[in-house]
Amino acid sequence: MFGLLNIDTPVIITAFGDPYVMYHCPNAGVYMCTYDETPPAQQAAVKAWLGEEKVAGKSPVALKGIFDRGDGITL
Repeated sequence: MFGLLNIDTPVIITAFGDPYVMYHCPNAGVYMCTYDETPPAQQAAVKAWLGEEKVAGKSPVALKGIFDRGDGITL
């Protein structure tokens, strides 16, 4: 997986359920957390990756050195 972060192709690191796995990819350019592992959450993530769904949310937790509680995005 870490080799993917060294290529020129954009990579979206997505955490399903546990946002703390992001600590394993500290140099990723884009993070997405679903806080859910269900098939509907996975389907929504794919639609978000492809630009088929709007993306909005704020993190309920902080990941030290990555983002603060309340950080988020609306696209």
